[in-house]
Amino acid sequence: MATETLSVESLDRQGAFVADKLTRRKIEWVQNGQDYDGYVYVRPMTYYTAVENIQAAAANGDTEAVAVRIASTICKKDGSPVFTVADILGTANKDRGPLDGNLVLALLGAIAGGGDDPKTPASRTTKSSGVKSSSRGSAAKQ
Repeated sequence: MATETLSVESLDRQGAFVADKLTRRKIEWVQNGQDYDGYVYVRPMTYYTAVENIQAAAANGDTEAVAVRIASTICKKDGSPVFTVADILGTANKDRGPLDGNLVLALLGAIAGGGDDPKTPASRTTKSSGVKSSSRGSAAKQ
């Protein structure tokens, strides 16, 4: 690992600047013994999403960081969110309940960079900053 003085130029060479480009990722999970798979679009962590994460953590009392991260990162092709925090927690519809745990793990795997779709160029791999995320608004119904 090369150590160099931080500068805009060195950071640019290292890929530290991330376009807000969605990456299509395949997810797979098992629910009630049944195998499922599907594609999601993942929003990369950028300066702006990090700021939103901090604001959401403060607004949510720092209690639902995983749900906030999924809601702000997992998107439809047009960039609109698939889920709200309430959808993930099961509070949007009490009859539906929260997301299945295996699906949550598959979504977190997609956020972490697993399951890149070979047909779509992958965005740069980023390391998690540990910052909590915010919802990017209500989910549009498909």
